Amino acid sequence: MQYNPSMRSVFIAGARGRIGRELVRLAQAADLALVDVPEAAAVCFLALPRTVVEKELQQWTAPASREQAVIDLSGAFKIHGVGNYGLVMGPRQLWGGIAIEDARLFANPGCIASAVICGLQRSGVKPSMRAGLHVTAVTAGSAAKTSTSGTVRTGLRWWDHPHVAEIESATGLACASFIPVVDYALERGIIATISGTLEPDAPGLGDAAEQSIDVAEVQHTAELRWHRRLHTHPSLGTTFAVTAALDNLTFPAANAVRLACEWLTARDA
Repeated sequence: MQYNPSMRSVFIAGARGRIGRELVRLAQAADLALVDVPEAAAVCFLALPRTVVEKELQQWTAPASREQAVIDLSGAFKIHGVGNYGLVMGPRQLWGGIAIEDARLFANPGCIASAVICGLQRSGVKPSMRAGLHVTAVTAGSAAKTSTSGTVRTGLRWWDHPHVAEIESATGLACASFIPVVDYALERGIIATISGTLEPDAPGLGDAAEQSIDVAEVQHTAELRWHRRLHTHPSLGTTFAVTAALDNLTFPAANAVRLACEWLTARDA
């Protein structure tokens, strides 16, 4: 089937998985037409396990039609440095200021990284942060293998975690620690705390809360809620702690669908 630039058609690889089902729901709500084969789609979403996408990386990064966009939610594109970082920051604009219409391959942001990056951005501390971020994130068991049970802490080789590289690349600052915790009692959602120090000449921010932090309130939504606390340390100076919460399934899927809609709108303009 020949690609038609006016078609709002999308293909979802992995539509039966957790993220895939969110993509289906959100794509239908955005009036995108779901098609059964990638060749018939203007945009392809990859909601497959990372290892599966890696085995077919050449196939997905070199589609027959150069007018087709591919949005990877598996993490494979990020690990292999493929495409552009797909965090949407505004109409037709990606994180870092890149115009959406100027790209075709997109690495969708990860769930923990989204909470950290967007929490720092929206709380206002990002322009004044120093290197040495400390991140602790509690995420629902829906992000891990269903065969595992119990509460698992996986922070021994935190510098190897793919979200660390993603956070450092997006913020331009090194992490000093990263502790992801999986809570199988939590149905869905992430709550992340990011702490560090601010530059001496940082503008006065004070404590602030955009919204109350309640993971239950962000479940099944694309919202992010955050609050910020500042303290003065006798030797470190001004320290901050930002807490951010989002739905680990809906938020990344909503970003991907918004990215697809912005790309289609830009290409049809």
